[in-house]
Amino acid sequence: MGGGYTYEDYVALATGLQAGAPERQREVVRGVLRSVFPAWFPAFYRMLFPPSKFSAEVNAFMCPPLFGWLVGKSELTEGVVDVKAAKEGEGPRQEVWRNTVKVERCRYLEASKCKGTCMNLCKLPTEAFFREDLGMPLRMTPNFEDLSCEFAFGQDALPAEEDPLMREPCWTECLSSDKQLKKRQRACHTMPESPLRGP
Repeated sequence: MGGGYTYEDYVALATGLQAGAPERQREVVRGVLRSVFPAWFPAFYRMLFPPSKFSAEVNAFMCPPLFGWLVGKSELTEGVVDVKAAKEGEGPRQEVWRNTVKVERCRYLEASKCKGTCMNLCKLPTEAFFREDLGMPLRMTPNFEDLSCEFAFGQDALPAEEDPLMREPCWTECLSSDKQLKKRQRACHTMPESPLRGP
């Protein structure tokens, strides 16, 4: 891994960040992602992979061999993508692309056992990094039942207010949440955007 970081460093950093503000957690992780690549890489990536079906499918193809060390075993599969209208006056359409990577059982989620850690230290900063730094739309959809996750390249991430994952209660296996929070099925205490938050 470039930038002087190893997987163990990433895990240790994530563990240390759990007590901080969620917004700060996301900023730090995005900074780590930036440090992995040389300064010229984002512009080069944008030139090489402008948003398109080809770019999305190539990124999905490269994902399993490049990121298996971080998330575990995964496979390339098809996904339905919302495509903008080619002509003015036409509505958006859907196409099937081979742009989706299915992680069988995320090793990071399995180790953390925390919805907030998954969202704040992986999903949200990674989506932001690809969208804002690299110009590639990416939607990540973790499954807190079987610990799988889907990476859909070329598909816009859902806004926080529309993401159903924000409305899910605190994960029952979370090691950092208290028993009363789990019992009352309240929102994860590390997700400030969740509409389920409350006393």
